[in-house]
Formats: sequence, C-alpha cells, structure tokens
Amino acid sequence: MNNTKIKIIPHTHWDKEWYFTAARSLVYSLKDFDEIISHLESDKEFKCFLLDGQLSIVEEYIELHPEMIENIKSLVKENRLIIGPWFTQPDTLVISGENLLKNLEIGIDLSKKYGGYQNVGYLPDSFGMSSQMPQIYKSFELKYAFFRRGTADHLVKFREFIWEGADGTQIFTHNLHHYGNMAYPPNEDQALIEYYEDIYEQLKDDTKSNIILLYNGEDQKPIRKNLPDLIKMGNDNTNFKIEISTLEDALTELHQTIPGGELDTVQGEFTFGQNSRVHKSIFSTRADLKQMNNRLENYLSNILEPLNTLGYCLGLKYEKLLIDKMWKLMLLNSAHDSIGNCNSDATNEDIKNRYTQVDKLSAELVEFKMREIGINCKQIDLTQFQIYNLLPYRRSDIIRTELYSPYKKFTICDEQNNKYIYDIISSEDVTESYLKKSLKEIGVDNDLNNNWKNEISTLYKYIVEIKVDNIVGVGYKTLYLKEQQIEKNSIQDYKDKNKSFIENKYYKILFQDGCIDLYNKETDTTINNIIQVIDEGDEGDSYDYSKPSYDQKYVGNLLKGYIKEYKFRQKLKIHGKINLARNLSDRINTCMTVEQPFTLLIELTTGSKNIKVDFKTVNKAVEHRMRILFDTLNNNDYSFADIQFGTIKRKTELPQSKIWVEHNWDEKPRTIEPMLSYVTNGFEKNRVQITTESVREYQFVGEKYSSIALTIYRSTTFLGKEELNDRPGRASGTIKPTYDTRYMNEEVGATYWLTILNDEDNELSCARRAKEILTPLLSYQAAQYKNNTDNFILSEPEKKLLPTNYELFSLEEMSVLSTFRKSTRNGEIVIRRFNPHLNEAVSLTKIESKKLSFIKNINSLENEVDFKEKINYCQFVSQLYKN
Repeated sequence: MNNTKIKIIPHTHWDKEWYFTAARSLVYSLKDFDEIISHLESDKEFKCFLLDGQLSIVEEYIELHPEMIENIKSLVKENRLIIGPWFTQPDTLVISGENLLKNLEIGIDLSKKYGGYQNVGYLPDSFGMSSQMPQIYKSFELKYAFFRRGTADHLVKFREFIWEGADGTQIFTHNLHHYGNMAYPPNEDQALIEYYEDIYEQLKDDTKSNIILLYNGEDQKPIRKNLPDLIKMGNDNTNFKIEISTLEDALTELHQTIPGGELDTVQGEFTFGQNSRVHKSIFSTRADLKQMNNRLENYLSNILEPLNTLGYCLGLKYEKLLIDKMWKLMLLNSAHDSIGNCNSDATNEDIKNRYTQVDKLSAELVEFKMREIGINCKQIDLTQFQIYNLLPYRRSDIIRTELYSPYKKFTICDEQNNKYIYDIISSEDVTESYLKKSLKEIGVDNDLNNNWKNEISTLYKYIVEIKVDNIVGVGYKTLYLKEQQIEKNSIQDYKDKNKSFIENKYYKILFQDGCIDLYNKETDTTINNIIQVIDEGDEGDSYDYSKPSYDQKYVGNLLKGYIKEYKFRQKLKIHGKINLARNLSDRINTCMTVEQPFTLLIELTTGSKNIKVDFKTVNKAVEHRMRILFDTLNNNDYSFADIQFGTIKRKTELPQSKIWVEHNWDEKPRTIEPMLSYVTNGFEKNRVQITTESVREYQFVGEKYSSIALTIYRSTTFLGKEELNDRPGRASGTIKPTYDTRYMNEEVGATYWLTILNDEDNELSCARRAKEILTPLLSYQAAQYKNNTDNFILSEPEKKLLPTNYELFSLEEMSVLSTFRKSTRNGEIVIRRFNPHLNEAVSLTKIESKKLSFIKNINSLENEVDFKEKINYCQFVSQLYKN
C-alpha cells in the first residue's frame, strides 16, 4: 500500500441534453463554466480540470461569454483546462464512420484555436464501443482509448489492456471504473481517510499497476473547490500518494508502470452489460428519429459532400461553412443520450428540429448544386438535363425524375442519339401556372440571349422513370428531349392485375393463402412464408426493451394482395392486420381488443436483384415491440453486419445469457445487435441480405436462429423504469412518463431491400450493394424556362463552359468508397475508401483520373502515412489528390 499512487482527475460530465433540455443545460453551464475558469485562475493548487472532452459546450459558452475566450486560451495552453478531442461525445455503435471522423475532425480543429486538446479517445459514458474505435483514434494520432461501458469478465481481467480493433490496430486502453467514483468525498478527516481506503480496497485488484485513477465529478456537477484540501488530508493521514492529474498524464504514467508483455490484448467490440449498463436495445428507441438520423447521415456522406466536391472540381464554390453547419447539427444529435433518444419529450423534439434543419438545408444545397452545374454546362438543347453518379464506377439503373417539356410527346436521347426507354408516371400542363412566370423573368435573370421564349408556347410537367445505362463514375451524363410526332410513350393506364404473383429476371414472388413465397430463379430454390410481421410485449423504457413476465407473440395476418405492373416495376401491395392488447395489463389477460391494420408493399424492378419491401401501419397500442421477420431457410450460428468501414461476425447465441442473474450482471446479455446498413446470415449461395436505413437493430430468432428479425418500432410509456426483467435494479434516467414514445395513432413505417446471394457474393459485394442502394443516381433539369420565382431566380452565366459529360475519377472494385470531399486544409481532394473483408487484405491502388493527381496517403489529420500498398481487412484509407 505504501507505494500506491492515487491520481484524481477533476471533471464534469456535461450532458448537453437528457431528461432536461439543451436550453436548461446551456443556462446552467454559463454559471458553472464561469466558476471553473475563475477558480482555476485564483487557486494554483487546483492543477487542472477536465471540461468533458467535447468542444460543443465550449463553443456555446464562448458564443455567450466571448469575454472569456482569452482566459480559456491561457488555461488550455497551461494544460490546466483540458478540452477535446470530440465535438460531442458520441454513441459508437449506430453512428456511421464518417460521422465519427467528422466529430473528431471538428472537435480537434476547434480545440486548436484554444491551444490544444487531450490525446485521449475520451468516452466515459457511451453505451458500448465499436471494434473500429482503435483505428479511428489512431488515425487522429490519439495515444489512448478511455471508456467505461461494455466490458465483462470473460473479455477483460484488468482495467488496462491493449485493445485491438477489427483491422488489427492496437491502442493502450483504460476501462474506467466509473466517471463519478470520487464524486462525493466527505469533508471530515476520519470519514475521508476511510473513504480513500475503501476505494483502494475496491479497485486494487483491477490493475497490474500501483496507480489508481479516481474521478472527482459527475453529471452536471460544479467544480469541487476544496479538492486540494481533501488531497492534503489524504496525504497527511494515509500511506497513499495522492495528487490531481490530467487524464493524459495519468494514463502515460500508468502505461509506463506496466511492462508491455504484461498487458492483455483484447479484440473486438464491447457490448456487454456485466459491470455497467449498455442498453443493448436502445438502437430502436424513437424509431422515427433514428430513421431521420440514418437517412441524413447517408445523405451527407454519400450525396451532399461528394456532389459539392464534384462542383468544386468543376470550378464552382464549395460551401464549407454551410456543410459544417449541417454536420455540427448532426453531431449534436450523435451524442450518446441524444442519438439514444432516452430523453424527455421536449428534448427529443429539439433533436427532431435539428434533423429537420439538416433535412431542409441539405436538400436545398444538393438541388442548388445540380442546378448550378446544369446552367453552366454547354447548351446543346434547351431541354437538356443531367444524370449524376456519385460512385466511382459505371452504373445502370431505373431512375425517377421530374422533367419539364415543351413537347407533349418526346423521346429521350444522348449526344450520340442513343434513345432511352422511359415510362411516364404522371403529366400536367403547366403553361399557364408555370411557363408564364418564367417568361416574366426574362431580363431579370441577366440572360441576354433569350431566344428560347420564341421556341416554347406550351410546357408540360412530367414525372418519368428512365432506364439509364453505363453512367460514368463520379460524374454526370447529359440527356435531351426531342419532339416526337408519332403516338408513343403516352401515359399507360396501369391497373391492378388479377393475378397472385410478381416477377423479374431473378425472382418470382407469390402471395397465396396468407403467405409470401419467394422463388429464386438463379438457384431454383423457394423460401416459403419469407416475410412475417410479429408483435411482442415490452415492459421496457426509453433505454431498453425488456421481455415481460407474461408475454405472447402475435403474428400479423396477411389478408389481401393487389398487383400493379409498370414498364420497369411490378408491385404487390398486401393489406394485413394484427390483433393486439391495448397495453401490458391487457396482454396478460389475453384481452386482444385492438385491431391494427398494416400494409406491405413489395416491389420488383427490371434487372435488379434487390427486392424493395415497404411497411406501414398506424400504431394503436402501447408497451409492445413490432418487428419484421425474414426467413433464411438456414440454421445460423453467426450473424454478419456492417460496422464503420468494415464487417463484423457475431454469435447468434450467447452462453452468458444463462448465468447473468447468478453473477449479478447489470443487464441481461442479448443478441439484439446494431448494424449500419445491412445484415446477412453469411456470404454464400442462397444466404439472405437485408439492407435498410430504417432502425439499425436486428436479432436472429426462431428455431436454429433461422430468421432475421428487424425492429420496426417500440411503443413505450416511460423514460426510465426500475426493476425490469432484463435490467434489474434502479431506473435508468428518471422515472418520468413520455408520450411521443408511444406513437399512439401515429403512422410508423420502414423500408428494406431483400437480396438473395449467389456464389459470387462476399463481404465486398454486400457492402457495395448497400452503398449503391443508399447512393442512388440523381437527376436534375436546369432549363432556362424553369428560371422563375417558384425556384428562385438564378443569373444565367455569360458563358457556359462546363462539359455536357464529365467523369472525375474511377476506382478499382476491390474496395468501397466511403466518401470524397474537399480537404480541410487547402484546395486538395480527400478520397476515402475501405476494405470490408473480414480477413482478406486487398491492394491499395491509386484512382484512375485525368482530372486529379495523387499527392500522398494521409491519416485523418491529413498528415502523410504509409499504407504499405495494402488495405487491411476492415481498414479505411484516405488519399489526398490535387485538382
């Protein structure tokens, strides 16, 4: 005991929002942060204070107390006020890789203007850890990983270990006991002595070092001003050597005291709730907000940034600050409680409003950028429009777009006069309502060459679907409308067909006797009853699903199907219903008085292996969980899903679920798992892949785990509850009723793409398929006759210099493009890709481009690194190119 050192890290864990709103948190932070700064300045014995490792709270504080910026800079440079590296403290399991990188990128960038940041991946309260965090941390040259939740005895024996990520990256890690394990020290001498000794006895066997870390502070706690006195009392009356320390200094000394050979190496993710709760079903809380997050994350990374970067490479302005604004709003919602949605209704409404802002801003900027590119393209024909492909290889697909045509009948062709097959979905004569507005703006739009007004006397608005082929990678192709004299391609009257199946080249889907059967033409196999809707009781709260003591699973009845056939699509719409209890009490009494209708819309597209499945219902009950099941026909010992920049393999059954009660776990270990965009039962012929940007939560269920269950939504009634079957003890959060989590009489929906794999599929093809689904081809028509007040008036450029067809770069098929964007430093372009294979490295090659020239391989700080001409399994790499 004589050589034991106790390092005390003074801090506050400042939840930006939770059971309280961000407004309340902000107001109180002004007082608390003032107090922290002034006390550090007046008491030099109070060596340092950790301001929760997230810059968003610092930025908001400085915005309202700008007179304190120099005080903060001075304290940061003296290493007394510790900030960064995050912008917000995120969840790591259902947040995308680009989101996590952007969080650290912005957090570190902001930290630098104050004088520095701690080199620690600091996440003291996030609900579990992704296996990709070591790689992400090391890409920012962070020295240490630091987290609390997710460990279990079968994974970790000591608090210090080497954490090896999915790609093999290793980082020294400390698993903290609790970020408030010294939150309430007594002021009295004898009580304080016993307090130190009790903590020592509790923690001494958890480390191979003679150093114990304590954390003085907790949620929204003010600075403990007499901490130096408490330390002096401890030094004077115990055999411990006690001192205030920065976390980084403490971890450095801790690392130095343990010989490298004595550190255990621990691999993979941390999602177990033995020692602290991880809330391993929070992935489906507030399904509506989760879906907004997922869709917008994908949109910003797959569409917004690449499209704006494409425009930048064409000589147009890159709206960095606007894009950063959107990302910051997303990052505020990525904080562990915010993305968990384990909050009050008022807080979740604030979160929804941020998503709405991002939704509107991103959609407007994407439309504007396509319009800006379009009006600057050389004008071959007044009706021309562009098809955009933002992935780095040629693609063919069916796209739906809006076109304004001066012709009632037309063909669609390219510059080589190749004709494109299309289908008119709807049409409207807009001569009076639209064209006259455009004519009125002639001259206002600075167009001195306005002969088009003499060429157009009528205008029609069409919604069309076009079959496009071989659209160049990361670029666009221009198509044109030509007047057609013969009666062709007129709107067809698509009616419901009196038959029981839909089909395309790959599948035949039959609806009969209340069941959906899928016949796979490639492999001559049938999966009967492939899709089911099931409902179970849920005694849980906003943190967790929990299985009730009495429960009964109910299966939805599929009643009647209707089929519509279009030129490129066939749709099977099935009406169903499911009988439910109003609540758990009624469920116990088998009182099924609620009849809840739902619809399944199953869609096959010409030439596509992806079956689209749309589900919609209006919720009529509370305290239940609704899921959609996809049968696989296989016995499944493992599941496979995508994670940030890679793939993960998980067991479908956990032996720990049999012993957790007797071992006093905080939370039942469950196979309710997170994903980012897809899940599959393997990469062999006849395996099933499900892709979605709805709720990122799945579980393999049924006999031999043959079915994949994806959560559609949960209806819960309280923020927190105590003594749950799957999470005994105290309530998480607060015991407070919530109403928006109930979804009473609200529409709930989800969308999935089902694909049956073949012999050629693997981790790469599944990752690329998901990427393609979530990065659709885009189209926009920037015709002069659309330049009116409905769309805002844009000045016509004096010269239209952009090419009508353009390809920025292409990339070999051995990796998956994550994103490409403008560099944070200069005018260069960052291109990031990853290898999704579980255990196969692939060659690192340069892109093919006549427009971009390679500069260097870089890490996430944009410093040069050497990737050894290989991309390891589950590794991401970034390269810098000159435009």
